[in-house]
Amino acid sequence: MIYSILSFILSFIISFGRQISVIAKVEKGLWFFHDYELKRILFTRFSLIFAAFALYQNPDNRFVVELSIATFLLLGFAFFFDMTYIFPEINRVDKTWASSININENTRIIGLTIGQKGGCHPALISWFHA
Repeated sequence: MIYSILSFILSFIISFGRQISVIAKVEKGLWFFHDYELKRILFTRFSLIFAAFALYQNPDNRFVVELSIATFLLLGFAFFFDMTYIFPEINRVDKTWASSININENTRIIGLTIGQKGGCHPALISWFHA
C-alpha cells in the first residue's frame, strides 16, 4: 500500500508542482522545475513502477486500485495538459526591501513574519470577497 501512496504523491507533484511553485512563489520549488522535462520523465517512470508494484502486490485491495487509477489520471493530465504557457518556469525569485516599493495605500497585502524573516504579497481578493 505504501507504493501506491508514493506513486500518487509523485504523480501529484508532476501534475501540480509547477502551478503551486508559480502561484506561491516557492523558492524551494525552483530546483525541481529547473530541467523539468528530464525530471518529469524520471518521476513519471518511478510513479508508474510504484503503481504497478502496488497493484501486483495487492490486486484485491480497493484503496490500492483506486489510488492507482488516480495516479494514472494525474499522469495523463500532466502530459496532455502541460501548462507551460499558463504557469511559466520561474528562474529566480526577486526580493526587495519594503521601503523601496511604491504601492497604493489602499492596496491590501498579506504578510507573514517568522522570527526575523518576513514577507508579503498583494492580496488577490475581488471586491465581493472583501
